[in-house]
Amino acid sequence: MSEPHLLAYIGPGGGFAVVSSFFVVFITILIAIPSLLVFPFRWLWHWIRYAGVRRRRMTRRVVVLGLDGLDPNVMEQMIAAGELPHLASMTWRGRLATIAPPLSPVAWSSFATGTYPGSHRIFDFVHCNPRNYQPYLSSVEVRGASRAIRLGSIRIPLGGGTMKPLWKGEHFWDILGRHGVFSTVLRVPITFPAKAKRGHLLSGMCVPDLLGSQGISTLFTDAPARIDDEEEGRVVRIEVRDGAAICPLTGAADPYRVDERPMKVDLKLTLAGDRRSAVLQVGGRRVRLKLCRHSEWVPIDFKSVFGGVGGMCRFYLSQIEPHVKLYATPVHIDPAKPALPVSHPTTFGIFLAKLFGRYATLGIAEDTSAYENGAIDGPGMLEQCYLAHEEREKQFFHALRATREGLVVCVFDTPDRVQHMFWREHDAGDQTLRDMYRRMDDLVRRTRAAIDDDTVLLVMSDHGFNAFRRQVNINSFLREKGYIVRKAPAGGDGDGAGDDPTWLRGMDLSKTVAFGFGLAGIHINRKSFFAAGVLNDQNAAQLKKRLIADLEALVDPATGEKPIAKAQDAAEIYAGSPYADAAPDIIVGWRPGYRVSWESAKGQCMGPVFADNKRHWSGDHCFYPPLVPGVLLSSIPIESDAPRIVDVAPTVLRLLGVEAPPHMDGRPLVDTGAATGGSAAEPAVISPSKSAPEKKDEPVATHVG
Repeated sequence: MSEPHLLAYIGPGGGFAVVSSFFVVFITILIAIPSLLVFPFRWLWHWIRYAGVRRRRMTRRVVVLGLDGLDPNVMEQMIAAGELPHLASMTWRGRLATIAPPLSPVAWSSFATGTYPGSHRIFDFVHCNPRNYQPYLSSVEVRGASRAIRLGSIRIPLGGGTMKPLWKGEHFWDILGRHGVFSTVLRVPITFPAKAKRGHLLSGMCVPDLLGSQGISTLFTDAPARIDDEEEGRVVRIEVRDGAAICPLTGAADPYRVDERPMKVDLKLTLAGDRRSAVLQVGGRRVRLKLCRHSEWVPIDFKSVFGGVGGMCRFYLSQIEPHVKLYATPVHIDPAKPALPVSHPTTFGIFLAKLFGRYATLGIAEDTSAYENGAIDGPGMLEQCYLAHEEREKQFFHALRATREGLVVCVFDTPDRVQHMFWREHDAGDQTLRDMYRRMDDLVRRTRAAIDDDTVLLVMSDHGFNAFRRQVNINSFLREKGYIVRKAPAGGDGDGAGDDPTWLRGMDLSKTVAFGFGLAGIHINRKSFFAAGVLNDQNAAQLKKRLIADLEALVDPATGEKPIAKAQDAAEIYAGSPYADAAPDIIVGWRPGYRVSWESAKGQCMGPVFADNKRHWSGDHCFYPPLVPGVLLSSIPIESDAPRIVDVAPTVLRLLGVEAPPHMDGRPLVDTGAATGGSAAEPAVISPSKSAPEKKDEPVATHVG
């Protein structure tokens, strides 16, 4: 999953990285030495203490293979055509009810906790701060040192920074850990900062880059070029002289400088005489660049007043003539010497880097913004997706070899990214998307070959996919209907035109009663939630009913279609949950083909209500949940006609001998007498007619067949 970076810069972050990177490995080694000495005694105690869990378990190991965004409709079409034999031969397959809203951080958090969003408190990629109406990353808060000693232009931080997870609840692998079950968890979203009670974990979506952002790339070019929004990348103008150019790469702010001047490294680019390649000099390292091919990961050391910090980039030379275009990925945290806790224990991520080489650590490693702004082309985008995929395959199959008992979970983002960026080509008959599905089918084949009969395999996706052809500026609609009042333009009065600042800054919030924010939510400007709210709860409830009716009556004049399938009242769908009040008041459920516009998602309110989506990002999943279910395939029978994503966690717990705690919203999909391990039974495909009735707008799992 994933969307464009709605809030790309979440600083400071990088300052903490510089302060902490020197100590992290050293401290980990110190902790490991006494652990090794007492290991035999701990092993014996563990064997005795958790004997009951081993007796109750239904299988020795569970493997969860997450294929983010794999769509049941595309999958079934290709199965019918005989193109996905290994997915087709799983013992059980069906649709998996996703969550409202069906966004990757929300859905995977429900997978990890077995609860609905009102319990884990993740409702979008970004949330609206009730104190100042500005966005903040929903998953984690990263802060630098709060105090420092100032000596002229130099500041010395006192203490380290802090990283505060903002999600609530407990991941099911930590519940297993409390019962002595070992887990290896790879790249599940919303797991940063990395931690695990018993096992290994490599964090996924929402790991920042070295700047503390969610991914800011750089384009070095001597051509006239600009990117208006830094959230989507930077352009650095270079001058090519005698076939060479200096490319200054910007890193994090120097935490030891009062002015927080960014650290920089000068890279030297030398073009080959044949104009088909180049050499990039990074410190003492020379990296050969081939035209239109990504480089290997290149370590980069940024120097500060005291010490420095290391990161890494890949480079992509997309053009030499008539102008040079050199793309640098966002500066990833280097897993070989991590500046932030991207793995648990820290040595686990370092071990993987030593074993297989450096690998992507950024939460959204596939840079869709670079494809949108022209820094890389379509083949470069696709190559970047599969480079990250191949890195993860190595880690996954190593986990299968190393974790012979307990739990292995790995999420692959490739289906999500490829469908986001190449759905329009798929609609036109291109094979890029279908090739990706064939590749996922082969991944399932190799996974099944790597496990034994005492392992249960679950293959799943968090949501499906469909076309995104028309975008709707919800805030423009709200402005036209009188819910939003624009600020008066400078020197004028009334609801004026002019520029359209992001994140509500163009709205008069003393008069605005409702606004769209993020990819799925609409907030009522309530006094009980916002510091400058204008409506009491009674008036807000009345306005909500009217607004829901207005939204569901909206019609696209170009097509005659209603773009909104259902505007869901968050108070109803999250009723009884501890954090329901933190959710947007209305969750918009779109029909396939429609989605909130890029401008409205960032809190802008000018421009037309409807517009064609002309971006490469042409597939999406921000739809009404029953219209975009995920998939679930199992090596054993599933005892449900309508499985939900919240049911996966309690199912895994039961299979491994642990009953789900009462706070979980999900229920196990197997009973204690079910067969375990790989089965040669005839594949079971559940008919749509057997789906359960809908309850409280919870998405219904309609099964394939």
